[in-house]
Amino acid sequence: MKIPAGVVAGLDASINRYLRLDPETMNRITQLDVGCIAIELSGLGLTLYAQPHSDGLQITDHFDGTPDTTIRGTPLGLMQ
Repeated sequence: MKIPAGVVAGLDASINRYLRLDPETMNRITQLDVGCIAIELSGLGLTLYAQPHSDGLQITDHFDGTPDTTIRGTPLGLMQ
């Protein structure tokens, strides 16, 4: 199953807007020494990729390389 591009763009914007509310967390994320974090949504067969950069996280539905780390869980479990 593929996530529509508009949904991915909305997630990207929402997550970064939320991160800007907490400057300390935003600073920590921009300092992460990883190229890509895969987020596997169990039960949905979906994977998103988060790439830290100076403005927060870039969220995409594809990544051409090998992620540095993978986080797996159900959507509800990951929100806890």
